[in-house]
Amino acid sequence: MPDINIQQILESLKKEVVALATLTFKQYKEAASADALKLLAEMQVSIEKWALQLANGEISKADFEFLLLGQKDLIKMNALKEVGIALIEADKFKASLMKLITNTVTGLI
Repeated sequence: MPDINIQQILESLKKEVVALATLTFKQYKEAASADALKLLAEMQVSIEKWALQLANGEISKADFEFLLLGQKDLIKMNALKEVGIALIEADKFKASLMKLITNTVTGLI
């Protein structure tokens, strides 16, 4: 089994999702950061499981990305919705978050 540091991956993801939220929604960076961190917390168990499977060669990078994208429609961006961000903008942000998670996890494994 490859030696991967799940805590390092999660800490890196936390920093990166907050940075993405700040860049994407400058005026609403607190709401976007809150939603991004909530998403990460809700997906933590799945991310850990899939990252280990990826590291062990049980799934491919494409499989990992597919599993993440399968969660996209389940994600609620409540804080962004409350500040009036349009659904299309929230969807673009979700897609960016999924890409960031994929790139971060696969880059650290």
